[in-house]
Amino acid sequence: MFERYKASIEKYCSEMGIDIPIGFERHAAGRFAAIDLEQTPPRLIAITWSKEAEAISYLQTLDPACRIKVLDFKDCCEMTLGGKTSLNRGAPF
Repeated sequence: MFERYKASIEKYCSEMGIDIPIGFERHAAGRFAAIDLEQTPPRLIAITWSKEAEAISYLQTLDPACRIKVLDFKDCCEMTLGGKTSLNRGAPF
C-alpha cells in the first residue's frame, strides 16, 4: 500500500513541477502529503502521514501564515485544516 502512495505522490509532483526532497525516498509514504507553496518551485515536505490525526498534528506546529497544501492520495482530494482538530475535503485532483 505504501509503495502505491509513493508512486502516486512522485507522479503528481512530476506532473505539477513540484520538487521532491532527497529525504522522501528514505521512508514509506502515507496517504497524506503536504506541499510547501512558499518555496520556488513548490516543494514536497519529505514526511507523509498515514493518519489524519498525524497530519493535523504537524499542521498545528506551523505558523498559520505558512502556505501549505495538504493532499489525500487515497481519496485524491485537497484537504484544508478545519479549526484545530479536523481536515476538510476540498477539490479533487
